[in-house]
Amino acid sequence: MELIVSYEKILFFITILILLFLLPIGVLIRGIICKGSRCIIIGSVWLFVSLALVAVFVDLCSTSREKILDAGMVPDGREYVLMQLWNGEPYRINLYVRNLEEKWVFYYVEHESWPWLSGGHIEFTNNMARVFKGSELYLDVELDFSSDGDKCYSSSFTADDLFQHLRKE
Repeated sequence: MELIVSYEKILFFITILILLFLLPIGVLIRGIICKGSRCIIIGSVWLFVSLALVAVFVDLCSTSREKILDAGMVPDGREYVLMQLWNGEPYRINLYVRNLEEKWVFYYVEHESWPWLSGGHIEFTNNMARVFKGSELYLDVELDFSSDGDKCYSSSFTADDLFQHLRKE
């Protein structure tokens, strides 16, 4: 089994480490190890650093990172869009491609993902979409342009309209 270590997994590990160890250590240093004003300063610094790192984690798990990761045209001329949306868990990564009737068809990529800080892009070959997270291949998606798939959205939407509509869902 291949071990895949990503930026998001490292960030998650560091955050858990902070929550489990640094906050309690800050409180212990403040109350047990030292006495007087020096103790208050050391404990306060530990607590401030821990809370700042927790704030960074909360920022990563917020709607501020919703975005279109990639958009363009499939080789046959149809539009596609790869987007990252907040869904109350971490994020969902979805691919939408127009079908033969020009409706936007949903293709699943990921539903419990950390934000793709390094971006994403798509390469198309025949009826396959190769989804890249940063520069690494993440997933191959087989496209069926003749069907409506699981979910279908209005043909009147532009890629940005679709993104704005899905943000409200």
